[in-house]
Amino acid sequence: MNLLWICTDQQRWDTLGAYGNPYVSTPHPDRLAAEGVLFENAFCNSPVCMPSRASFMTGLYPVSAGVGYNGVDLPECHHERIVTRRMADNGYHGGLSGKLHLTLNPHDPEYTEQLFNHGYAEFNWSPGGNPPRWAGCQYRHWLRDQGVAFEAHKHPDSRHVEVGMTAEYHQTTWCARRASTFIEAMSHTDTPWFYSCNLFDPHEPFDPPADYLAKYLDRLEEIPLPRYAPGELDNKPLCQRQAH
Repeated sequence: MNLLWICTDQQRWDTLGAYGNPYVSTPHPDRLAAEGVLFENAFCNSPVCMPSRASFMTGLYPVSAGVGYNGVDLPECHHERIVTRRMADNGYHGGLSGKLHLTLNPHDPEYTEQLFNHGYAEFNWSPGGNPPRWAGCQYRHWLRDQGVAFEAHKHPDSRHVEVGMTAEYHQTTWCARRASTFIEAMSHTDTPWFYSCNLFDPHEPFDPPADYLAKYLDRLEEIPLPRYAPGELDNKPLCQRQAH
């Protein structure tokens, strides 16, 4: 069995049409839901990025994995538990495009997770960010090779949204194309494979292509904000307050 794992970043379940959101257009995830299995009683172990990834990559609760909040690397004692490493050890050929975010030093521009034994044989690392600043970011290198400079600017009609790269050069497109290339190449072999297509979207900064953003700008007042009451986090643990 081959495995394609598509992981979006910081996305609420109710931002998809498949879960009844009437304000968005998400035809491809909706089709996957319609033709596959749609989970209606599943829960994320943490709303924070690194604890969440540590949890679903190791099968441990975040506190058991030793990653309670962002900025804490997955302890080396749990590296052998990572599901992708276990699959590689059992004969799978693995690939990734986009984020991994099990170890990351955001203050070191030379940092990369390439040297971490994560099980991926093909590692197109792009941790995201605006602009992509890490020297090891393959998306950054690809833009340079295309002769394209990264661009994003605040939209005049929305203080929360930026206009990002065109769809052709967007990080999401780059991740998807890397996945397609990998799958096409593996289709000519008998080796089982797994691939992690780890998109940075819809993590902030929100920077959709201009034509994607145009679909919603005239309807912003119709779209409800997430449910939140001032002060509701005051008595919550630190990790939950950080998530907000």
